Amino acid sequence: MVAADVVGYSRLVRADEEGTLLALRTLREELIDPAIKKRRGRIVKLMGDGILIEFASVVDAVACGAEMQLSLADGDPGLSKIVFRIGVNLGDVVIDGEDIQGDGVNVAARLETLSEPGGMCISVAVHEQVRDRLAFNFEDAGKQEVKNIDRPVRVWKWSAGNPETDPGASSATRPLRQPVALPLPENLSIAVLAFDNISNDPEQEYFADCVAEDVCTALSRARDPVCDRPQQFV
Repeated sequence: MVAADVVGYSRLVRADEEGTLLALRTLREELIDPAIKKRRGRIVKLMGDGILIEFASVVDAVACGAEMQLSLADGDPGLSKIVFRIGVNLGDVVIDGEDIQGDGVNVAARLETLSEPGGMCISVAVHEQVRDRLAFNFEDAGKQEVKNIDRPVRVWKWSAGNPETDPGASSATRPLRQPVALPLPENLSIAVLAFDNISNDPEQEYFADCVAEDVCTALSRARDPVCDRPQQFV
């Protein structure tokens, strides 16, 4: 689940209540709600300046949070006064009608308070799930004592625009490892792996070896269609 909160909401409302409410409503309509829908999330409840969102996938939860923060950082200057903190946690919840409660929700809310403005904090359980699947670098903030949680919480931090955690990433869907096109060798080759004996009879190992040898023999009779010479086998 994702817990998000507007930084300095009370101060913004005191300074310009109408403008703040309008900016927040515009952000929801143009940015937040579409991002949640794209990632198949569900808004559980709105809490004035805060929002609690449920996702079936923890990868979608983190990706949605990052997309929101990146879009806000690069978005309309007229809406720049609205800055969010985000916390993401993976844990058990209690279903209460359309609402969800429990320790998992409480930890997400506490992680949100530890986040930097424009950033996101995730629990160690979340980090284990997303660290090799999303193109964002999270900084280990160690174990943190948080209110109303009886144990320290291991926290990982990310912030849009921080070169240590956001080195030019522009999309939460970009994989961490990009495919690399390897050059083809001058001479093409084929590898034939040994066949496994899946029976319980160890004497069948002989037949498995014979099959591999027969395959190599048959392939060796084929010639390279490009240079008209025998294929190479390993």
